[in-house]
Amino acid sequence: MAASVEVFICFVAGFKGYVWLDVMNNNDPIPKSGGTIFAKLLHRKTGSQSGRYSIKGTTPNISSVEGNKVVPREDLRLKGLSADERANKRIMERKENEERVQNEKVVDMQKRDADMATNQKNLQNAKEELGAKMIAWSGSEGNLKNIRALLSTLHTVLWQGAKWKPVSVLVRPADVKKAFRLAMLVVHTDKISKDSPANVQFIAQACFNSLKTQYATFEEREMK
Repeated sequence: MAASVEVFICFVAGFKGYVWLDVMNNNDPIPKSGGTIFAKLLHRKTGSQSGRYSIKGTTPNISSVEGNKVVPREDLRLKGLSADERANKRIMERKENEERVQNEKVVDMQKRDADMATNQKNLQNAKEELGAKMIAWSGSEGNLKNIRALLSTLHTVLWQGAKWKPVSVLVRPADVKKAFRLAMLVVHTDKISKDSPANVQFIAQACFNSLKTQYATFEEREMK
């Protein structure tokens, strides 16, 4: 009866070709690469004749085993070609891959540009629709309402679903400061996703600008 010896192999990244690591005893640690067993081979011998290896595990980059040599999938694909033909084929495939990657980058860039243009158009539409309402809330440029008025009426201009609890009594500076900080958690541009509807982005930006400007005036006058 033919003797059999189980042999484990491990392919180590960073080397050209393969690094063989044999384990002759099933109780020995199994070699791994990145925590993965790449192949488990069974080597059968009959007398002086060496048989073929039979693959028992999963080999992600092996297509065949010939005699005592594992043949990579790429080598099988180029089998039968001359050295020049193999070199030319690899060059061609590398160029095709580079072109594919470049085309994907171009498509991604075009998509980003299109999305940006669409968003800008939607923001302009939101401004035309909501601009007058926001000015009525904040006051006109050069004649903005004070921070207390803005905070106490903020709920009248926010979008539906905004997490803001209306405030009414803002007498003490400490109350104004607290309400302002809570408002920033709602309308700050960093809190608004770029995927949010255009009306939400426009309202948040308008509220953020007005509140920030008038809070700076409040600090100068009352917090010193």
